[in-house]
Amino acid sequence: MAKAGKLGKLMICLESTASTQDVVRDAALKGMQEGFTVVAKQLESARGRIGRTFYTTKGGLYFSLLLRPRLKYSEIQALPLALGVAVAKSIEEEGLKCALKWPNDCLVNLKKVGGVLIESEGVGDNLLYAVAGVGLNANISLQQLPEALRSEATTLQHELGRPVSLQHLLQRILAHFELLYEDLQQEGPALTIKEWSKLDLLTGKTVKIEQLGRVFEARVKGVSNEGLLIVECEQGLVKVSSAESTIHIT
Repeated sequence: MAKAGKLGKLMICLESTASTQDVVRDAALKGMQEGFTVVAKQLESARGRIGRTFYTTKGGLYFSLLLRPRLKYSEIQALPLALGVAVAKSIEEEGLKCALKWPNDCLVNLKKVGGVLIESEGVGDNLLYAVAGVGLNANISLQQLPEALRSEATTLQHELGRPVSLQHLLQRILAHFELLYEDLQQEGPALTIKEWSKLDLLTGKTVKIEQLGRVFEARVKGVSNEGLLIVECEQGLVKVSSAESTIHIT
């Protein structure tokens, strides 16, 4: 099994915290080195994209890591794609097929098993740091999920019929992500987009997009080099940003 290099080299594990994202962000503001990783057994105030809440319970894999990318702020939308690919590859190494729903959802058998989150700070187009978070329903039974979530969410333990090693899963995710992360900084997004496209759930499907107070239908054509979703709608080909959009498969 591949081991991570600088990502995860400095790591702390917490029994419980409000959010690993917040712990890493605070460390970033104090000058902590890239790769610092915080793992928690339980999150009290987990959040997803656009401030949404994210259900957690003991047995899940929850962690965040500090990045100081050599990227422009405008290039950051490729980061969650790279992280999603790393998570999907690691899940597949457990024996499950994993699909990715732009921009940050990981699905097994068309049900969400987890997601990724990138939060960042910059000045103008200069990116100061990014915090990359992962939340996975790992060693959790389906019955532990709230009843309202069971029709759309699942867990690795339920799908596999056995628990997984959280330590090994974490190491694999960090190792896969580090390869894509370094390539992204040195060579650009081509490899990340290529790997994402192999796992992409949305391309070719008709979706409903909620964007800045309006809702419209479109057909997904793929993902751009900037990490934006390319869709075809009444206005023609349009690029959609993850910062302002919610996607529903129709």
